[in-house]
Amino acid sequence: MTTQLSASILGIEHLGDERVLVGLMARKISLFGHSFKISIYRDITAGKNTIELFRMSKFALDNATEMVLWINRSGLIVYSNQVTEHVLGYPKAELLNLNIKDVDATYSVTLDSNTTFTSTKRNESLLKESSFKKKSGDFFPVELSSVVNNNNAYTCIFARDISKRKALDKTLSDLECFHRAVFETTSNPTVIVDGNTNILRVNRAFELLTGFNKQAVEGIKSWTEFVSKNDIDRLLGFHYLRKEHPELCPDKHLFDIVDANGNLKNIYMTINKITGIEEFFCVASWLDITELRKTESELRLSYTQLEERVALRTIELNKTKLELEEHINKRIVSTRALIHDLKTNLTPMITASELFENCAKTEPLISLSRNITSGVKRLEKRINDLLDLARSEIGIFVIKPTWTNPTQFVKEIFNYLEPEVKRHSINFVLECPDSVPVAWVDEEQLSRVVINLISNAIKYTKRSGTITLRLFHNDQELIFEVQDTGCGISSTYIKDIFKLYHRYNTSGESGEGLGLGLYLSKVIVELHGGQIEVRSALNIGSTFIIKIPLTEGMC
Repeated sequence: MTTQLSASILGIEHLGDERVLVGLMARKISLFGHSFKISIYRDITAGKNTIELFRMSKFALDNATEMVLWINRSGLIVYSNQVTEHVLGYPKAELLNLNIKDVDATYSVTLDSNTTFTSTKRNESLLKESSFKKKSGDFFPVELSSVVNNNNAYTCIFARDISKRKALDKTLSDLECFHRAVFETTSNPTVIVDGNTNILRVNRAFELLTGFNKQAVEGIKSWTEFVSKNDIDRLLGFHYLRKEHPELCPDKHLFDIVDANGNLKNIYMTINKITGIEEFFCVASWLDITELRKTESELRLSYTQLEERVALRTIELNKTKLELEEHINKRIVSTRALIHDLKTNLTPMITASELFENCAKTEPLISLSRNITSGVKRLEKRINDLLDLARSEIGIFVIKPTWTNPTQFVKEIFNYLEPEVKRHSINFVLECPDSVPVAWVDEEQLSRVVINLISNAIKYTKRSGTITLRLFHNDQELIFEVQDTGCGISSTYIKDIFKLYHRYNTSGESGEGLGLGLYLSKVIVELHGGQIEVRSALNIGSTFIIKIPLTEGMC
């Protein structure tokens, strides 16, 4: 028997509608002078599928997003995918020379007689957390699952880097601790309830307010058990409205609760639905306003009592006001009568003294007549001062301002007093610009003030001294100054110089007169809306300054 041809090929045969992968071997045999062709078919479908499955499995492992390792019974790494090499930082050749202990020192391996891994059961996957070590020496957390093949020869380890998850877990844990701490330590009683009115959580302030500890409340009691009967139906209505239509429900409520001792407490509540979750939960913050309500009630009572006292006091004040007005009216009538009587009696005295002075031709009649005239005029001035004082005290002393030319005004005063100043051998100086804005003043009363200041300067300035009458202005004020080189005023007395009945002489003691001149000067200047002040130094002199507003209507 001889064989002339031997060949092996693959072909596809049809079995009905099913296609089968087969292997074909054909031979040509010569036997007894005859040639024969023998074909042998073999079904290789299962083997081919196994190869395909292996290729697909390897492709899947190589391109998996998780780290994949195969280790043998000794713990040596016999396979690693691309992700493992990238994450650990090893090239494949170097990684395949390592033991699993080089990557995960905590991996539990017991080398017993059968060299098996006690951490992994056959055909079962175990899930645990561990740490992998990179080539750089850095560690990072991983989640491991491993499975052993049927003959215990190899273990497949799947590892996932959980660094981000760990960081997120820590962040969430920290946030939970923070929110729990805030919840527990907030000074307001705070409650978390569900849609069925059950209390899920309360804080320490709630325990202190109600007298119930959280173990007896959380998950056991409904918030309705704390609310007074008068408020339950109203709050329940809002609770279910908030559950269905939170946008229609108010978030602030007033109600009463009953604590563990049966005490009624007034509560102001702010409540809101917790958003971002499917289930219905609400967080409510309570504020105990019991003391506030009590204080409010006491204040209301005090206010009522105060109103009563104010009403009684108002009646008394009105009575006093009427009596005072009656008294003032009587004083006005009396003052006017006094003015009339004094003026009536003084007028003939002045006329007689002037007539006597004109008729006197020889001494001592001339001196006597002058003394009488001078005395009568001083008396007239005193009477006028006293009358003006009375007018100012009862509020009837008024000024009558008109538009006045200040330059002409001071020149007239200067010309009027110049002979008197020179009679005392004192230099008299006028400093006055040609053009000054007109002023809204009572010329008669203001001239009285300036003349009084110059008269005082004459009194306290020695012979050959100087008195200066000065006028100037700025944008807001008209300013008069009367400056002398007299004895000056000590700082001890200068603060009282404009006070009523204050008198001052060169020795610093009480001087002559009634002490009304400077007081009335201050009254007149202030009626103009102005100010009067003084600057003085002992043995150098004094300067009195009058400031009058240039604006109409200030007086």
